[in-house]
Amino acid sequence: MRKTIAAALVAAVLIPATAVGQAVCGDRAEFLEHLGRTHQEQPRAMGILSNGNLLEVLVGARGSWTVLVTTADGATCAVASGEAWQFIEPVAPPPAEQGS
Repeated sequence: MRKTIAAALVAAVLIPATAVGQAVCGDRAEFLEHLGRTHQEQPRAMGILSNGNLLEVLVGARGSWTVLVTTADGATCAVASGEAWQFIEPVAPPPAEQGS
C-alpha cells in the first residue's frame, strides 16, 4: 500500500491546479510520513469542516503545501497541493469609531 500512496502522491503533485477535485486517498499516517520524508511537509493548520471532516494544511520549508481531508470513518484524501506557500501576518482590525 505504501508504494501505491507514494505513486498517487507523485501524480497528485503533478496535477495542475485546474484539476482540483481529483482527490488521492489512503491512510493518514502514510500520507504524513511520505509528505514529511519527501517534501519535509508538516501540519501547520487544521480545522473542522461544516460536514464534520478534518481539514489539514501541511507546509514544507521550501514552500510546498498539501491539503488533506480526513473523514469520520478515517479515510484521508489529498485534495490539493502546490508550491509557493506564504504565511501572512494577521492584520489588526481598525479601531472602533468613537460615539458608535
